[in-house]
Amino acid sequence: MLLLPFSHAIGLLVPPSKNNQRPSLDNLQQCLSYELGANDVLFLTIKSIEKLQSQDLNLLILDSVGNKLRDQPNLERFASPIELIINPQGVTDEGDIPLELKDRDLPPSKLVHICFYNTFNDLSWSFKPRTYEFEINVNIKDDIKTTDYQVYKQFFAYLDKDLNEGEFDNKMNMVALDLDNIVAKLHNSDDVLKELLNHEFKLRDTNEEIFSGYTFISIVLCATIGVCGAIQLLYYILYLRRVVK
Repeated sequence: MLLLPFSHAIGLLVPPSKNNQRPSLDNLQQCLSYELGANDVLFLTIKSIEKLQSQDLNLLILDSVGNKLRDQPNLERFASPIELIINPQGVTDEGDIPLELKDRDLPPSKLVHICFYNTFNDLSWSFKPRTYEFEINVNIKDDIKTTDYQVYKQFFAYLDKDLNEGEFDNKMNMVALDLDNIVAKLHNSDDVLKELLNHEFKLRDTNEEIFSGYTFISIVLCATIGVCGAIQLLYYILYLRRVVK
């Protein structure tokens, strides 16, 4: 179990469950836990999930006493991102939420465990289940009907007018765009680094080839000089023996 007060854009790895075991209060190894107050609203977005052969990614949301707040199997069958709203006051916006993912009210000031588990139905010896990799966005707001956006004004430079919901969303979109640009630059830097490493490997291989060739030529020259010297020495020895006789 991982207890988080507020999170955004979490990358998750969900390995295959042993014996297709479901999460529970005694088994929260693959769960993210949040504490919601009486007026808190939790927004959960699950990005598109890759379909794996003979495997299913399932969602189970529990409260602190083990009640099922959401039980949705086969998340990978949804082509578009899944938007969920968990609202203790029963205020929901179900416009784009699938019928299978309707919201339920939560008891106030309770832990909420968001659990994912990876099951498979192919039991053949050759089948090797894979790990699901996906991303979720979690956002917790304190009563969206009475949110005071002025408290966020200090985080935005060059903002003279009062901050409202629309302006806040625009600023957050700009921040998201800046982050996307930074990520793109990091990817470009990673590509440049890989290219430099490839050049380094090529130069290293070239240097090793040159050194190997130089070593071989040096050995051949030394051997040739040694053989020639030995032949000359042998010739002088034989010549001197004849002269002495």
